[in-house]
Amino acid sequence: MTLTLLRRGKSFDVTATKAFLLSRKHRYFPAVFDQSLEPLSGSHKQPKNVTRDVASSIKETTRIAENKSSLNYGVPGERGRSTTGITSPLAYLYRVQHGHFESLVALMSAPCAPHPLRVLADLLDEVGRLKSQLAENPGEGGYVVQSCEDQNDALKVLDRVTRSLSDVLDVRAVLRRAIGMLKDATEAASALGDVLSERELQRELREVEMLAQRLRHWSATTEEQHNSLYTCGENNGNLLKWTLPDVVTVEIRRALLVVCGLTGAYALAVECLEEIIALSDLNNHIEKKLNRQVIREGGWERKAKGTSHQRVHKAVVEETTFALDNVVESVEGELRQHLIAVSAEDHIMAITSCAQTRKFDIAHSLFQRFMQHAECGTFVITADDVTAALVALARCSGNTADFAMTQELLVKSEAARVVPVSVDLYTALIEAAGRASENPRRLEVALALYRQLRDGGFDPTPDTYAALIACCASAQEPTMGFGFYHEARQQCGVGGLTPAVYTNLLLAYARAGYGSDARTTLEVLVEAGAPLTRSAFHAVLACAVTHRDAQEVLQLMQSKYNIAPTPQTYAYLIAAAGAESVGVSTVLSIFDWQEMAIKSLLERYPCVGNTVPQTLLEKCNTQRTALSTSEVAPELEKEVLSLYPAYGEALELALLQLRVDPRVDPRLEPYIRPLLRVAQRRMNSFTTMAPQAPTFVPKGAAIAVLAADVLANIEEYFLPFVSFYSAVVIPYSSLVALQRGGGRRVNAAAAATPVRLLSDPLYCECGGEKRQIQQARRTALLRFLQKYQDVIHLVSLAEELALSRDCDRYGIGVKRTFTRCAALALNLARKDIQNVTKIYAEQECQIVLVSTNFEKCGRFVVDVKKELLQRGDADQSPKKGTRDSLQGLKAGLRRVSYHNPRTSPDWRPPVVSVKSLVTDPALSMSRV
Repeated sequence: MTLTLLRRGKSFDVTATKAFLLSRKHRYFPAVFDQSLEPLSGSHKQPKNVTRDVASSIKETTRIAENKSSLNYGVPGERGRSTTGITSPLAYLYRVQHGHFESLVALMSAPCAPHPLRVLADLLDEVGRLKSQLAENPGEGGYVVQSCEDQNDALKVLDRVTRSLSDVLDVRAVLRRAIGMLKDATEAASALGDVLSERELQRELREVEMLAQRLRHWSATTEEQHNSLYTCGENNGNLLKWTLPDVVTVEIRRALLVVCGLTGAYALAVECLEEIIALSDLNNHIEKKLNRQVIREGGWERKAKGTSHQRVHKAVVEETTFALDNVVESVEGELRQHLIAVSAEDHIMAITSCAQTRKFDIAHSLFQRFMQHAECGTFVITADDVTAALVALARCSGNTADFAMTQELLVKSEAARVVPVSVDLYTALIEAAGRASENPRRLEVALALYRQLRDGGFDPTPDTYAALIACCASAQEPTMGFGFYHEARQQCGVGGLTPAVYTNLLLAYARAGYGSDARTTLEVLVEAGAPLTRSAFHAVLACAVTHRDAQEVLQLMQSKYNIAPTPQTYAYLIAAAGAESVGVSTVLSIFDWQEMAIKSLLERYPCVGNTVPQTLLEKCNTQRTALSTSEVAPELEKEVLSLYPAYGEALELALLQLRVDPRVDPRLEPYIRPLLRVAQRRMNSFTTMAPQAPTFVPKGAAIAVLAADVLANIEEYFLPFVSFYSAVVIPYSSLVALQRGGGRRVNAAAAATPVRLLSDPLYCECGGEKRQIQQARRTALLRFLQKYQDVIHLVSLAEELALSRDCDRYGIGVKRTFTRCAALALNLARKDIQNVTKIYAEQECQIVLVSTNFEKCGRFVVDVKKELLQRGDADQSPKKGTRDSLQGLKAGLRRVSYHNPRTSPDWRPPVVSVKSLVTDPALSMSRV
């Protein structure tokens, strides 16, 4: 419907004015973008008697506040306590519960008001509470209204709250204020990285999650409330059946989409997009139904009464006066009723939300839906929209398979053919090529894209150079990366470089193995005052040569840039400490770093700390006891492994390189037990089994000790021989080596390119050939563990340290994870090793080391047997202790052998069959 207003020979099209205001909201609502939040319409001054009402009803409000203890009002301080006094939340609570506010913007702008999103959530809760009170069957938190006066007051408050929530313009202003606050918190956390910025960002994220939960709860309970019986008359019943308008719901969901694009909450983004699409389809269906109804009524009514346009035109012409306020009011009314349907920007924002977590599969499905809706005519798209969608999709690419799918999409997609060359798109593609670590041509592709930009007359941005340097770091070409860094300084200037440029430059040195150069470059950048982030210091920590170097880099990060360390930071420090492997001092250092990692987790994520009793934290602070030894340590360690998977990997590798036996010195046990618990938890999630050891084995049975290469191809190398063994020992070190990769490729994938590999579902699911190999090996291993669980000896980390910590005596380095299974096999056959299981040696079992690699594993058994057993007892050591140890080694060597299943397929030891042992009740396994 088009409204035309006439004045002094000129006409004003209201529909055009409405579209103009929709497209240029910053001129119509300057307060929203300036964040000054001036009133949009009307007077928002608080009544003068509010202060007196608050003072007179403070006792009643306190009782109501205690009943609503689940809500935290006011500005939260440390651990949820208010920092502005008790009157601030009570005053805000009184305004909400008694309706003493003119509009939603006025309530948000009131003194000591909480977060804007909290205001929306509280009003939704208040509507639900009032409707439950006025209903015949009240909700859990309400009470039945007994007097008519109380009922009328509740109806007035409900009317005020519902009118405030129905004003889409005020809701839009509140949401924009919240988005601005979240943007500031995100930028501060990214640029500064200190504890205060991280806490503020986490607080903003909690407010977003709270509003999302309120919306889910509101949708779930609305249908139940509609079915309830109300006893307040027809008008009041309509008020009690009020629900959130679709226009407001779409506005809130669209704002949450923007928030998800900033925070990476892809699951919430998909949920919001689904609801926007559903409400848009419902609105279109209703409009089409109304239009068909008007058409069926015939044209006689329009001839008799005239069209609505003619009636309005006649009414306006008859007016003797004209005011611009009437136009504004008409446009505001139209804006409050106009539902903005799903658009291309909504889909693009949903795709952008997948970029931080690299959820390419979800982003790809969203992109396909985006193109399908555009083809069906749901909304009109332009070349810029397709470019923005492709940029968001390329930023979601995180591995080789994702980049191959992006390349295929750019080549085969019809919409992508109309996309022009742009700096943003090519920068995103270069960045995605740098993350395709298994593509041997990734640097070549990045350079080709860069040349197309320069040949097309486009000037690369600092982000383009940062992506090029990152690609050089992935290809281990630090010299070329340093050249792009100099070019970026010349083209963009030193002041225009982003922190990503410096981070990727340091990463190029670190990945190439130039740790000293990375450290020198970092010191130069720090002296020059370059804008460095936590990622830059992490790049240098990853290649720290010694533990002392890592500590100096940490001190530099904290003192010069005031950047708070995270558990990921302490993972690099633990890796540097474990690389030295001094002994007891290394254990104490790792214990200290783990304690600081847990404390940094509590500082970074206060919601995790809410699960810990406050009395326990105060007890640990006053008595100076470690959180790692408390009863809540397992839950905190679980959170660390969940949020920072690399922390568990670094701790596991550092502990595996120790030269200490936790069973020798009881004083060391309290310090190493929490460390072993974290590493063992990670391994248990990989094997889906807890460590177990046999309590009984037959005398003279054959026991297999499997190396990592046999575990990698267990169906080919071990299953044909499994019936000849009575028990199977799987060392902890072999499982670690299996997870770290190695071995031949799966299904002859070496000759296939990443594009050809896209036909393999497992490759697409894993995202790369390395992860595909690891996933296939883990699947086969889990099947083997489940089938032969009763005869498997799964070695724990503590048992591994006791059995193979002295691997140096056999010529095996402590850092050679793959080879340590040979030392474990030798010690299992000996009776003179202290604090280890001797069940196999006492039963005179034949220990068989199974490996296909003779040079790295088998020769340490074969060569020692040739050296000691063939020369006999001619060489006697003069020292009695050494002679006894040598005799114990010789006795153990007679019970150890080596089997290469690849070169000896017909090898048959005299053993007891596994099939008889599985059903033998005398054989039992104990869980440890």
